[in-house]
Amino acid sequence: MHVGKGLHFICVTGISASGKDYQSERLVADVPTAVRLSPGDLMRKAQKSENKNHGFLKPYIDLLKVGGIFPGEVTMSILAAEISDHVERGADTFVLTGFPRNEGNLNTYDKYLLGIRKWFWPIYEDMVFLSIDEAEAFKRRDLRVSETLRRNEEVRADDLPGVMEKKLVVFKEETQPLINRLVDSGRMLVVDARGSKDETQRELRRHLMWDSYHPPVEGSLPRQFRR
Repeated sequence: MHVGKGLHFICVTGISASGKDYQSERLVADVPTAVRLSPGDLMRKAQKSENKNHGFLKPYIDLLKVGGIFPGEVTMSILAAEISDHVERGADTFVLTGFPRNEGNLNTYDKYLLGIRKWFWPIYEDMVFLSIDEAEAFKRRDLRVSETLRRNEEVRADDLPGVMEKKLVVFKEETQPLINRLVDSGRMLVVDARGSKDETQRELRRHLMWDSYHPPVEGSLPRQFRR
């Protein structure tokens, strides 16, 4: 780790099917030093016994079956290790999707940011909530399942019957109150994600002033993401 090297963290959250992962991938696609990390994906990978983080998760694996939230210390420990690995390879911008999910996540995240200031400076932080209603979310889920089946591919775990419904219950109970507080305090931006994918991406970049701080590198943006 290096004193004087600045880092930028962007948390992108929202209910299932709000486009968190897709929109975040588009953000980082044209910035070679930017990385998208999904704490949820890291937790799912850690379920496998051969994964280096499996020991941390073993007592909590059943939480995934009901859309539950892992203790903040466990999530942040795994996430911090991933961030450190990417920093060593030159990354300086991290888009974290579906995070934080509750007060515990936020508390450990804030402690992490405070702790790394002894090695990195400045630390920039943004938080974004992609806003869609439940009816639109279920419509997108059903369309995604239909397209997956049409391609004769396996339906993703989050789209299996009942999973999204359970995740929405947890979201309403634990995540929504946190989002409301962060928005009210001015720490979290709200982006209307009900439009098309391109419209949402433009709004997201505008709110973050992304292209001013992270100008695209010629030839680095995959064709499907070019505007």
